[in-house]
Amino acid sequence: MDKSQTLSEVKERKRLELQTFLETLTEKYVKKGDKTKHVYFNPPPGFQMEFPCIIYEESKPASYHADNVRYFTFFRWKVTTMTLDPEALDLAPQVYELPRCSLNSAPFRIDGIVHHVFELYW
Repeated sequence: MDKSQTLSEVKERKRLELQTFLETLTEKYVKKGDKTKHVYFNPPPGFQMEFPCIIYEESKPASYHADNVRYFTFFRWKVTTMTLDPEALDLAPQVYELPRCSLNSAPFRIDGIVHHVFELYW
């Protein structure tokens, strides 16, 4: 981390990097003319999403300390892939293959939508 940047500035930069990267995973699902890239950061309740999609939100970061000083922080994100077609589950494996990523729970279905929840350090 550059000493001139605050932790929140670094976190926002990392979030935008993650957004851009996740959009590369969903680009083959985006139809020409779609306003969205099917990647959503903290969508509000009732928000209309295009499927398949990825939702991500901030989770508790992991910080490393020594001599009462924080030396490094990994930002942790909860990443959820969602699809209507259980046969087209290629989005979840793409997320799972990322470095520092783990499956947080078994896949589950709500209202016909298959969810895979991951924990990702980015």
